[in-house]
Amino acid sequence: MTDKPPERRAAPRYPVDTRIFASIAGQTVRLLNISRSGVAIHGSGLPAGSEHLLEVNLDHRHVAIPVRILDCSGPEHLHASFVEPGPELQLAIDRYIADLS
Repeated sequence: MTDKPPERRAAPRYPVDTRIFASIAGQTVRLLNISRSGVAIHGSGLPAGSEHLLEVNLDHRHVAIPVRILDCSGPEHLHASFVEPGPELQLAIDRYIADLS
């Protein structure tokens, strides 16, 4: 019997509408899922530890969310955490998640 690895996510993840526009570091990307604390992104070329603005339409408006790339899990999957999004941005993220669940 093998032990399951511990869950490292701090918050539940929710799949996003694949038609949502997003860009980071000059490249158009597709968000795979979102949580209160971060996102999974279908994109490449951004090293772990780098910080960027993720531009995305959330809560019916265009927002730029500061993110830090945590790691890459595959050739085109990036995991990023939100970097101190502030109350207004956090509210937009929370509203978007509430609409998904």
